[in-house]
Amino acid sequence: IPHLALSLDANWLPSVGATPVLSFLGQIDPLSRESEFYVSVGAGLITNHIIYADKFAGWAQAVVAYRTHIHELAPFVQVGHALTGVHQFEFLFGLAHPLAPYLFHVP
Repeated sequence: IPHLALSLDANWLPSVGATPVLSFLGQIDPLSRESEFYVSVGAGLITNHIIYADKFAGWAQAVVAYRTHIHELAPFVQVGHALTGVHQFEFLFGLAHPLAPYLFHVP
């Protein structure tokens, strides 16, 4: 479906703990999929954000990325916020690369 996406992320930060943080989101990406810029906003669930409990917490996030012409590498910034408890905004800066992008190109 154009402009709607599902996202499942696993982030492992050794300084935070041995268990990866998992998030599952529904997202809206209003720009064309052919655009060099990528912008999305979404909401869903995330783990490891309720102290002393192994439960999911509500999660909202926004992502901005620029798809380069160098092997489709995309530097990005992700801003997220847990919707339960007294959590601060979380920022993630990274470099994304699609897995086997040639398999998904449509002629």
